[in-house]
Amino acid sequence: MQSTAQHRCLSPREQKSLLKCLSLIDDGRRSQGIRHPLVSILFGVIAGSLAGEETLTGCLEWMEARSKWVSKWVSFPHGLPNVTTMSRTLAKLDPLNFSRVVRQWWVENFGVSTDTAASLDGKAIRALSGMDLVNHILNLFTHHSHILLGQIGVADKTNEIPMAPKLLSSVEIFGVTVTADALLTQVKIAAEIIAGGGDYLLTVKQNRPELWSILSVGFNDSYLIRQTGQFKETRKTRQVTTTIELSSHFSLDDLGFPGLRLVGKITRKGWRIHKGNRTRINEVCYFITSRDDLTPRSAYKLLRGHWSIENDLHWQKDHTFHEDAHRLTRGHAPEIMAHIRSLCISLLNQFHSVNISKTIRSFGRQPRLHYQFLAEAHII
Repeated sequence: MQSTAQHRCLSPREQKSLLKCLSLIDDGRRSQGIRHPLVSILFGVIAGSLAGEETLTGCLEWMEARSKWVSKWVSFPHGLPNVTTMSRTLAKLDPLNFSRVVRQWWVENFGVSTDTAASLDGKAIRALSGMDLVNHILNLFTHHSHILLGQIGVADKTNEIPMAPKLLSSVEIFGVTVTADALLTQVKIAAEIIAGGGDYLLTVKQNRPELWSILSVGFNDSYLIRQTGQFKETRKTRQVTTTIELSSHFSLDDLGFPGLRLVGKITRKGWRIHKGNRTRINEVCYFITSRDDLTPRSAYKLLRGHWSIENDLHWQKDHTFHEDAHRLTRGHAPEIMAHIRSLCISLLNQFHSVNISKTIRSFGRQPRLHYQFLAEAHII
């Protein structure tokens, strides 16, 4: 399936800088007594993060060190703010409003993604804990271009289920196959994907015992008509053979998922080495999909592609920005900072950075290279 969304390239006159668009974000602070412009604070945090700064303190130090250049683009009439003021400012922002403005800027400059698959998955910020504290971010991330389509913060992993439809309804998923793990195999999530013009491929494990039982009994029937493909992955640390079976010869309407067209079985056998220990792999799970054109090979590619969100977003946020160590707890600040880190990763992927960590380090060491990227990426 191909997306019908077109990638629209804008002329330089049409393109808007992110700096200009930041003025469209609603300032959640009371108007009385505001000393530091919201646009200036956000610009400093975004530009500082792209220079490799991991915290608000680091971004403030970056603004101090580059004050002459920063003053060309934004103003601080009362001098630079302190970290507490920056944290309080981010805490008052509406994350959905922030996400909407940044997403609109992205589309105007880089067009709508033509990627035909995206992963829906959450990531915890491990240093944060406490009731009603947003410490878990649900992301929608493309398989091939590695661009963030949207995110939403939740207080706990189980809250991903009711919040996922809200995230999906806020982004463009027409022509996109959304993949998700077993936690998000829910009727309401599938319905929202179909309503948005997308397709789904959802994993089924024993957290859905009734659905698991139906699929298990069905695929154990030797007379079931099915397509089968086998795929072998060999690396230094693993050797896994995956068998994919697909069938439409079930009472699909009885399973209760809108638009359901095919069901599948995944069998993995082999071994992997983790922390120096070699362990055997022998696992079975199932999946459901609204795609009626899948083959075992294309299903395998989608299932493998789902893990790009772990390798190219979650891993980068932990190892490049050390997100799991962050302790910013005030209001919506953790969610806003998580979005800024994702934006930095998406921008570098958009410009085909081979090694994101190395590129960000080079920006910190070579200010001119950093400034050039900010211009080319339409930040300024």
